[in-house]
Amino acid sequence: MLLLVFVSLYGMAGYLLGRLPVNGDFKHTDDGVDISIVHNGIHSEITLPLVTSTMDWREFLSPKLGQPTESMTHGIIGWGNRRFYLETERWEDLKPSLAAEALAGFGDTAVHVEFLSWLPSGDAARRVRLSHHQYNLLCQTIKKSFRLHEGRTIQIPGAAYGVRDAFFEGEGHYHLFNNCNAWTGNVLRASGVRVGWWTPYPSSLFASLPDPYEETLESK
Repeated sequence: MLLLVFVSLYGMAGYLLGRLPVNGDFKHTDDGVDISIVHNGIHSEITLPLVTSTMDWREFLSPKLGQPTESMTHGIIGWGNRRFYLETERWEDLKPSLAAEALAGFGDTAVHVEFLSWLPSGDAARRVRLSHHQYNLLCQTIKKSFRLHEGRTIQIPGAAYGVRDAFFEGEGHYHLFNNCNAWTGNVLRASGVRVGWWTPYPSSLFASLPDPYEETLESK
């Protein structure tokens, strides 16, 4: 009974707080940087251009991939529980015990980066155009989620889903109230994007995001 009450309150809080926006005055800029917030129904991430005048993610990450990166123009960056990330490549790999362990706050965190040659769009994506100042805030906030050694990111050896992605040691504490979707909301909120107060699942995250920026992408 108590578990049912807790689940109901959690779901209600996520629904309501996701629809109470922060940064309500946010507007897409005419001249800025295009990003895309994406989700798969459970997990959300942020897609960024790899290189702009503000930030060169290739230099910051220096990942060792299985194929050349010259054609890769964007990176999808997400944060989560390290063990859950590494052991759950597909949802059929999901172990309830592992999910419970992650939600309870046990274990380290990791950052997953997948490299693309496009910026995602469609029903499971929301394009947003940030000012250069906002984009700098976004980048600086995301960088804090990476654990560093002597100023360099720490790639997890042999950890990848394919030849276009990499895992890095993360900072921060993952738990039920600070999961991957809450992380996405926190990053967007810190950069000035309109988003809900608390966004524990994709529907609460997308509820207050600005309408998509539809202009045809130009090279940045």
